[in-house]
Amino acid sequence: MRRAVRRRTNGRMIRIPTLAAALAVLAFASLARSDTPARAPVVVPSDRPPDPDRPVIDPGMNPSPTTILRNEYAALLDPPGRKMPADAAQLDAMLAAGQYAALYARLTGPRTPDEILLDINWEQAGIFNGASVLVTFAAVDDELRYVPFAPPDKQAPAQQTAMVFGLYALAQLKVGASVCGSPFVSERRLQELDQQFAAMWKAGRALPAAQRAQLAQFALNTEAVTRPVRQHDVVICSWGPTKDAEPPASAGIGSDLPADGASYPFGASDSMGNPERDPYTHLAAEVLGQISPPTGAPQ
Repeated sequence: MRRAVRRRTNGRMIRIPTLAAALAVLAFASLARSDTPARAPVVVPSDRPPDPDRPVIDPGMNPSPTTILRNEYAALLDPPGRKMPADAAQLDAMLAAGQYAALYARLTGPRTPDEILLDINWEQAGIFNGASVLVTFAAVDDELRYVPFAPPDKQAPAQQTAMVFGLYALAQLKVGASVCGSPFVSERRLQELDQQFAAMWKAGRALPAAQRAQLAQFALNTEAVTRPVRQHDVVICSWGPTKDAEPPASAGIGSDLPADGASYPFGASDSMGNPERDPYTHLAAEVLGQISPPTGAPQ
């Protein structure tokens, strides 16, 4: 087995988990039937617990560790030749046009298990290529929908993959909201993330501490490798078809998506020169905290 690659950056040694080591931790293989859509494994790539004081790869570091990690993740989330849904081109077009309500309705509508797997393939490729947090929400939903149809030995990995993408959505919201100019929108989307997947978060908090750390590490790595390709996300910074000052209580992210083609006047990050407002300052602790038991509860 290959060992973890180490790179020295700005005087510090950064551990880059290799793909071989990743596969040894958690693999979610496709079903054995030959008519099942081909699916690459999704894995937790490190047994190193997240550092609560800084993200896995700091924004100011030399980008080479991120490049190494991104190359590893390409084989996991967007491998060449992977089967896609029959309407993948239409999904791409809806995403590009900002047709968020129609896209989310399509990705969360009734489907067969095989169709769900194909949609997961599209969603994972989208995540790797920096798609909106809306696609991440859909990926979490689809992983959870697939659990009952998976073989017994694949059900726990499927649920944990959903947790990883849920934690990545949390990181997207925390980082993306720094240019929204309103803390309210961040809190609204975070509440939706909590409420829509409450049962999943409860299950995550019951996992052993080492396993929770692995899931958080994968989510933080996913944020790091998608950072160079993510754009400002209108879904994070706006809600509903109109810009009401006080929108009604949300029934989930699908209930208050921006209008088709909506834009948002993104500003500079509000954290400039203020480490306490820098979304990366506490990101690792916040991601791990999402699936940690309350203080004083058994670990």
